[in-house]
Amino acid sequence: MEPDSIINTTAKGHYVGPGYSNGDGASYAGQGGSQLKDSSNDATYGSFSQTPNTERDHQAQLGSGGGEQNRRGGGVIIIIVDSGTVQGSLFADGSPSITQGVKKEFHAGSGGYVYVKANSASIVFESDSKIHAHGGYGSDDKTSNAGSGGRIVLENVIIGDSNYAANGGCSNILTTSNYNGAAGTIYFASSKKLIIKHTDKCLASKRTILDSAEIETKEVEEIRVDNKATISFSKLRVVKNVLNVVIK
Repeated sequence: MEPDSIINTTAKGHYVGPGYSNGDGASYAGQGGSQLKDSSNDATYGSFSQTPNTERDHQAQLGSGGGEQNRRGGGVIIIIVDSGTVQGSLFADGSPSITQGVKKEFHAGSGGYVYVKANSASIVFESDSKIHAHGGYGSDDKTSNAGSGGRIVLENVIIGDSNYAANGGCSNILTTSNYNGAAGTIYFASSKKLIIKHTDKCLASKRTILDSAEIETKEVEEIRVDNKATISFSKLRVVKNVLNVVIK
């Protein structure tokens, strides 16, 4: 990729999709924002380590939408090469929510899916290059909810910590965190490190859902939770092989 070039699949995902929930922000790696504290969109799907479908049918990996006014989820970006240097950026964000007229709220889409793999050596992302799959942000209206972050999978990739993110969307409602989407997942397959990194601009009270069985199967060695993210496990079992859990 040339300097300052962008591959952008923002809002190229599902119009509805598996993470859609009527009245909530769309889910993917975690829950979408919801008006009510005890009402959460639990329609999370996919897995933190998921690889591209060999049939090139990526419907299951697209971000989900808010269902109206083209509030789509993020699309899919897949890059598989032997090695190389990336000077551009990869964006797969969900659509933001909007409010039109009286009680016309249209909720945000979830982030999409980004998969980058080097088959032989490594792919180096330079200092100005970014990867993100953010959930769409919420509007000022108290009935308009933000989307969950998407999923990023990197294998044999060298990239700075500040250059990748799958943040949940933030609402502009400061009195409660219920409207904010949960953080997405970032998985470094070669180092077996799983990162759940939310933005520091808002609290994610909605949960990023992790599968204990997948963590064991993939022999994940480190789980890192950054910047106010909230996680929970989909199965009540002890995760035996994780060597390090870092909470920042």
